[in-house]
Amino acid sequence: MDWGEQIEAVRTLVGERYVFPAQGAKIADVLAQRLAEGAYADLADEASFAAVVTADLQSLNGDKHLRLRYRAAEIPDREEFFDEAEYRAEAELDGFGIAAVRRLAGNIGLLDLRAMHMAAIAGPAIVAAMNLVASTDVLIIDLRRNGGGDPATEVRSWRTTCVSWSARRWSAR
Repeated sequence: MDWGEQIEAVRTLVGERYVFPAQGAKIADVLAQRLAEGAYADLADEASFAAVVTADLQSLNGDKHLRLRYRAAEIPDREEFFDEAEYRAEAELDGFGIAAVRRLAGNIGLLDLRAMHMAAIAGPAIVAAMNLVASTDVLIIDLRRNGGGDPATEVRSWRTTCVSWSARRWSAR
């Protein structure tokens, strides 16, 4: 079976959207090389194709978030199945991913995050949590049990908050 069209679609997505652009370009190159070598030519079904492509996607850096999945049923457009009100309610029940925010002995702040919900929804809660530990001398952000989530939350919230936090701390010294 000829999987060239599918490989090009995956290459485009990885090249344009992978969180580390340089790594995304290298991964896209791996897919092109594997296609040229005929690595996908003998794959008879979609599930096998998805498994082999996933192995290739993860071959450079082992990123388990990067994978190709096959579903027999057509996936509707995001607008058709994403319900922002329902997502907001779920995020609220999850505490916006914030499991704990505490001040420990020695003026150490601890923020335990289990998920990164959409920045537009979780942003105010993250800012409130950071404000509670803003005057600590040290801040520990515990991500050990974090399942990931919206990259925009990770970048926007943390870069802004950490810069603000360190600027305040440096100016006070």
